[in-house]
Amino acid sequence: MRTTSADRRSPGAFFLLSLSAAVLGLLFFALFFRIETIRQRSQVEYRALQIQSALVDVYHTGMAFNPDEWPEVSGFGMYSVHGESLFRYGSAPDSLDRTADIPLSGTQKIEGSAMTIVRRMGSAPGVRPMMQGRMRNAPMMQGRQNMPLMSGLPQYSWIEINISGSLSQSRWALFFLALFVSVFALIVLLAVYNARKLSEYRERERTSFHLVQLGEAARTLAHEIKNPLGVIRLQCATLRRTVPEDRLRNIDVIEEETARLASLSDRIREFLDNSDGTPELVHTGAILNRLRERYGDRLSVAESCGGNSLVYIDPDRLMQILDNLVSNAFDAGGSELPVLGLETSRSMLLFTVSDSGPGVAPEHRSRLFELFFTTKTKGSGIGLALAAKYAKQAGGAIAYAPRTGGGSIFTLSLPASGGKK
Repeated sequence: MRTTSADRRSPGAFFLLSLSAAVLGLLFFALFFRIETIRQRSQVEYRALQIQSALVDVYHTGMAFNPDEWPEVSGFGMYSVHGESLFRYGSAPDSLDRTADIPLSGTQKIEGSAMTIVRRMGSAPGVRPMMQGRMRNAPMMQGRQNMPLMSGLPQYSWIEINISGSLSQSRWALFFLALFVSVFALIVLLAVYNARKLSEYRERERTSFHLVQLGEAARTLAHEIKNPLGVIRLQCATLRRTVPEDRLRNIDVIEEETARLASLSDRIREFLDNSDGTPELVHTGAILNRLRERYGDRLSVAESCGGNSLVYIDPDRLMQILDNLVSNAFDAGGSELPVLGLETSRSMLLFTVSDSGPGVAPEHRSRLFELFFTTKTKGSGIGLALAAKYAKQAGGAIAYAPRTGGGSIFTLSLPASGGKK
């Protein structure tokens, strides 16, 4: 089945889609994290200003300051224009330094779980003007925590508030936000993954349907040409007895082409055969020796390791796979002899056949093992497809890779003995 450029780009397209979804999720999280952080800080600041304004009102109205009523307050103080203390509670400092540097809008900072605010009187929204003439000493309240409020003319207020509760709520809010974004990103990635799987399934379905049609056509063709080929052979035998000797070469050509067609028909039937053949435990050393005897000095057998290994496969099919790969290496040409290697990798045996020919063009690599695909002028496009099918039926695979320095490397991987019995 022909692979379109869109199909070949689909893995990259799905990768870009997944990457875009991940980036979108991160941006979404960063945006909401920023918004939530600003919202939580604004809430904490607003709450702190409310408490500070309320305590300033307490000071102005002369009411008693009871710390039990303000559990969030760690410290509170009122200060004169020169920074002298008029009223102090808890962690409030004895005096304010460099009051002239305090801006009109005041200052605030957060250290750990404590927020400190210094504000000029009347500078924050919602604070009522000072009620001069009404400030007086606060009466002493019962209990050791009740503290008197001192009279004076305050210009600055200082407050420290424990915001651990608000920070805890903020952390939980951010946690649930992060959880929501993570679930959203996971859903997007799962959708992309399922879309990719669905696309692959549809592609396999189209390929299978195409192969079924192709197989039926090939089966019919192989059956229909079998009888005519037999008739041609008989007629050639008859003509060979009657034609002059100078015409026998023509008979030879007819018989050669008839034999080629018969071989092609047989290979098509082999490809359509879905059986596993007759698998048995095969000694790889014996296979290598057969290949050495068959090809002699035309093939270099570089056995790295694994020559004494066993593999479970039909021996004739294994020889057919390797013969096909070696024949392709011969056809590729090159200045160096084709090299057959055998190695072991974990529980797999790796037969490699390399050549120094021109290699395979990138646009053809994805179709190397398709039935009837070939770049040879006299090729049938069945050999590699049949080899790949035999390898798959034995639990292995065939892969192509370009050779360093030019050429091709075909790797037949099969499970070693123990992988299949």
